Amino acid sequence: MITAIGAGMGIATVQALMPAFIKRHFGANTGRMIGFYSSAIVGGAVIAAAFSAQLASTLGWTQALSLWGYIAIAGLALWWAINARIRDRNTHPATATTTHSPYWKHHRSWSLLLFFGLGTGAFMLILAWLPAFYVSLGKSPEFSGYLLASFTLIELITAFVISGVIHHYPDRRGPLLVSLTLVIGGLTCLLVSPLALAWVATALLGTGIGLLFPLSLIVTVDHIDDPQQAGDFSAFVTGGGYIIASVMPFLAGWIRDSFASLAYAWLLMATAMVILLLMAIQYSPASYARFGQKVTAH
Repeated sequence: MITAIGAGMGIATVQALMPAFIKRHFGANTGRMIGFYSSAIVGGAVIAAAFSAQLASTLGWTQALSLWGYIAIAGLALWWAINARIRDRNTHPATATTTHSPYWKHHRSWSLLLFFGLGTGAFMLILAWLPAFYVSLGKSPEFSGYLLASFTLIELITAFVISGVIHHYPDRRGPLLVSLTLVIGGLTCLLVSPLALAWVATALLGTGIGLLFPLSLIVTVDHIDDPQQAGDFSAFVTGGGYIIASVMPFLAGWIRDSFASLAYAWLLMATAMVILLLMAIQYSPASYARFGQKVTAH
């Protein structure tokens, strides 16, 4: 538990600070770089999940898990070198940022927090329960594992693709509506014909969630121009959002125990995605400016 808490604190700190760093150093390319950054999060998770069990079989769980710590040390060394180069190039003194009113006072802050939380919750729900769902339908663990692997691979590819083209969509609502429609379609497949449409559902969910996760981060940072405030705001949204998302696998387990089926969990998440679709329509570029004016008013 102690090591899990320590790792969690480190990950939370990085995810709070990185959006501000990206916005400060990449300017107009912020959306694209945050897309690549979120893709790297997904890719790292896929690699760790894919290789940890194999490493454990040869090295044991203690050594297998500690290996990722060594990779984190390598990341620290790389970051140290990058940061030194950035300091050498930065000849302009840092300017003080404007004060802002607390984010929790504004409706849009809570809207984005809920949006990120439910969207990420869909990812956690599929990751936790898709294999168990198909095993309960009589499929082999190997088949269920292939489905999960396909889901994560499709998600990773999609996240990288949207990262490369997102700068063509300054109004993020179009890609958001596409992503949410795909997730709703995948969940509908799990409800109406999970066996016949297993691969269709996997493709729709992987593509939809692969779009939704980076877009949720990008839309959040779009709302604030100042890099430091963007980092603070991103920490507020993602911190609360991950708390909401972490409840989803537990809630699905409770539903499965109560109704002997995960169908109601898929239905509940599909309903949540419809709500997010209605929320996404409100996220116009003009609303970013209005929100920024509100939080910087003093």
